[in-house]
Amino acid sequence: MFEVDHPTVVASKQARIGHSMVLSKGLDGVADRYHLVAADLRDVPALAAALTAAGLDLSVPTVVLAECVLVYVEPAAAAAILAWLGQAFADIAFINYEPVTLSRQSMRGMPRLSIAI
Repeated sequence: MFEVDHPTVVASKQARIGHSMVLSKGLDGVADRYHLVAADLRDVPALAAALTAAGLDLSVPTVVLAECVLVYVEPAAAAAILAWLGQAFADIAFINYEPVTLSRQSMRGMPRLSIAI
């Protein structure tokens, strides 16, 4: 499993995992299959490079789950991400969850979430 988030968020997640026995223990048995990847989703070439460096195999059937992600990027960047996903993967399913009744202003207090591939 590959989880992608902004580099500052990844650093925070890594620090929390490192300082929490509960979170660290939760990775027992799966740590070799879990990859927390730092990348700015708006920079698709850098995203692709980071995932490749982390060992992502584009030929394997893949499910991409995007939770409250695309709402945070401009439409052109979201389109670029989706175009890359469709072109790069041999076999892909894309699941997207976005709050559709909230305005951007009302979402200011909501936490940023990430894409898991």
